[in-house]
Amino acid sequence: MQLFFTLIGTFVASALCAQVTITHGMLDPQGTSSAMYLITDLGSTTEPSDGANQTWDFTSVTASEIGTMDFIPAAGTPYAANYPAANWTFKQTITGLGTDYAFLTVNTSNIIMVA
Repeated sequence: MQLFFTLIGTFVASALCAQVTITHGMLDPQGTSSAMYLITDLGSTTEPSDGANQTWDFTSVTASEIGTMDFIPAAGTPYAANYPAANWTFKQTITGLGTDYAFLTVNTSNIIMVA
């Protein structure tokens, strides 16, 4: 009986440590927006070695906001009519440089860059 509970406890602990797999169903239908940053000084940050269980410490990094990025539905964006297969757009607006669009077809099995 004790072996049974130990085995179940091991499986439950393993499931709690599993990494999330991002899927199509997790996309917010309205899209998402975020600020973009440029690292201006690495400080004492170093790249970790290859492999699993790496710790990335960016506490000494200096970054400056350079614009915004949006992952939004393609409908209603400029040039969407030129790419009817695209259903999502990755939009980058860089301060002082303007806006760039990447049109994507996103479905349950893959992401394809259309333009």
